[in-house]
Amino acid sequence: MRQKKTLVALAAVLVVLAALTWLLRSCNAKEERRQQEEQQNLADTRVLETEEDQTYSAISYDNGQVNLSFARDEAGEWYWVDDPDFPLNGYYLESLSKQVIALHPMQTITEGDTLEAYGLEEPAASLKATADGGKETVLLFGKTTSDGSYYMKLADSDTVYVVSSELRESMNKGIYDMAEIPDIPTFTGANLRTVRVKGPTQDLTLSVEAGEEDGAASWIFGDADVTDHETVSALADELASLRFTACVDYRPTDEAVTLCGLGSPQVTMTVYYVPDGSAETTFKMSVGNATADGEGYYARMEGDTTIYSVAKDSVETLLALAAGGLTA
Repeated sequence: MRQKKTLVALAAVLVVLAALTWLLRSCNAKEERRQQEEQQNLADTRVLETEEDQTYSAISYDNGQVNLSFARDEAGEWYWVDDPDFPLNGYYLESLSKQVIALHPMQTITEGDTLEAYGLEEPAASLKATADGGKETVLLFGKTTSDGSYYMKLADSDTVYVVSSELRESMNKGIYDMAEIPDIPTFTGANLRTVRVKGPTQDLTLSVEAGEEDGAASWIFGDADVTDHETVSALADELASLRFTACVDYRPTDEAVTLCGLGSPQVTMTVYYVPDGSAETTFKMSVGNATADGEGYYARMEGDTTIYSVAKDSVETLLALAAGGLTA
């Protein structure tokens, strides 16, 4: 009899536990749905009440390090206000515009701490966007949150938002990060004719001849066929992938040119080549000192005073030839 009562009691306990488990799961499911709905509502909300096809005629920002201003010309192209001739890549401003328009709050704080607590009493960064109609919108950025997001507010409102870091990090770009970098022609055995490499102590010329039957290129140095020479093969590979990696100085002073080693370059390369369907053309590039980070070299091309950088491994053979010539 006692055993039967014990079993009944245990069964009752199990029923209660099952009910509590169901209730807990139900509450958790409701809370999860509530949070999902809240997140969806935030995702559907934009900080700015603008049309998604809104366009801006001017954008300026201060990221705490630099203050940059941009505007559109009559053709709708972006330019840097301080120097309209600067080769600005408008992609960055188009991207910035879209990020401003699509800015979603991850959290909205209407009743919270003081603006000082969020770093918004004296904002660390700001962005002003001017719509085509002349309306100005100013975004102020404060401290970061524990997950790397930012506190932000509009200049004409005390509502504080928590927003993702995307827009704020996009504002970290300096003007040279936005420069349009020119392409270096692609040099192959099919279009190369002559490559001249001139250094302080060496001056050598390599001729390139395309095979009549198989089209394979032959490299000639003096009277010798050096196609299979290890150094020549490495040079051909460098030429095929040569490119500028960054804009370093758009309008360099004579002092900057000297500092970068381009007053007396380590090597000057002149390439004679034939682009598809064109007459023979010349490309000339000089390489100076190693960059400050040691990852590349300063360089510039004929007809352009801008100083660029090239990757270290893209000119190693070129520099070796300029220093030591072509050895057997």
